[in-house]
Amino acid sequence: MFEDLDEAFGPWEDRMSCKERSIILKERSSWERALDIFKWFKRKRCYEVNVIHYNIMISILGRARKWGYVEQLRDEMIANGVVPVNSTYGTLIDAYSKGGR
Repeated sequence: MFEDLDEAFGPWEDRMSCKERSIILKERSSWERALDIFKWFKRKRCYEVNVIHYNIMISILGRARKWGYVEQLRDEMIANGVVPVNSTYGTLIDAYSKGGR
């Protein structure tokens, strides 16, 4: 596994599709690694981080019971003009209910 995300994704940086980015996030076994990759996507600015990516991260972080991060992403979406959709609310409800909240 590559520690340096620039090294890992650099060759595909300009060619990665939205679907490929979604798959990369979903396939992470570690919430920390998924969050690092998500932040890398946002930093690169050549990628559109959309509601699907936020929903994936909310789900991952909810399973890990990282409520502060879940709430931070929810607030960040709104601040960045990424409009929550029905599946966003469903993902939040699922994460909170499975986490006992």
